[in-house]
Amino acid sequence: MTASIFTRGKKAIIAGVLIPATLMSAIIAYLVINTKIQLRSYIAVLKKTERMFITSLPVYEDYATPEKEKKLRIYLLESHLKSIRDRKLPQIKTEKEKNAMSDEGTLMKLRSGNDKLYFFYNVREENRYLTPRATKCLNAIGQRFNINIKKKGDLPNVKFAVSSALRTVEYQESLKKKNNNATSSSSHTYGTSFDIFYDEYMVVIPGGETCNPALKSATEEMDKYLGYMMGSSLRRQFHSMMMETLLEMQDEGLVYVTLENNQRCFHVTVL
Repeated sequence: MTASIFTRGKKAIIAGVLIPATLMSAIIAYLVINTKIQLRSYIAVLKKTERMFITSLPVYEDYATPEKEKKLRIYLLESHLKSIRDRKLPQIKTEKEKNAMSDEGTLMKLRSGNDKLYFFYNVREENRYLTPRATKCLNAIGQRFNINIKKKGDLPNVKFAVSSALRTVEYQESLKKKNNNATSSSSHTYGTSFDIFYDEYMVVIPGGETCNPALKSATEEMDKYLGYMMGSSLRRQFHSMMMETLLEMQDEGLVYVTLENNQRCFHVTVL
């Protein structure tokens, strides 16, 4: 009798242990399967997005013609400088002058972030300034660039790289010692010009739905990295769309654009 009760109790204890263990195994198996499904879905979104860009946008070599490139070399440095001097804009000589103009609102600090359609490519924090009009122009280029991309299909936003903004006179002089392409006269010293590096972009990866918080956190981290990777692989397509955008805005009298020979950038001055 006592042995029978002991045996039944032992079986109950074993069952009590095995049932939670089995349940835990089932939960783990479900999460593994669910994660695999969601990862496959995430990868499928990436592949679909990349394929849509490839099939919708022309590569630069097919889009750019000698005539188009020539139009972006009509207005060279002297034209940019003349447009600035005609408006009697002040040259910004020192950091002290820059800070004073920032305080009074005649210069604006540029900020990158999720709400911006540009990012900085090798631009020091202290040089991320433009006049209010030039800042507005920079944002307008981002908007027009993406409008032109979306005309080709249901495509996500793409960010472009700003490789130069304000350069004070003292900074420009120091740059001359390191860079043979730097000149004493530069429209960058007025805060009305910026450079767009046409070989770097970032695709804003469309977010996928997931019920797995850990996976959602991981994919959000991956989005930024993969966005840069996709932007790099599709740079020839985005180069075309940036050229189209700047040609439009120059034809509309909004900007002067110079397609640089050695710097792999578009030099833009707001009018």
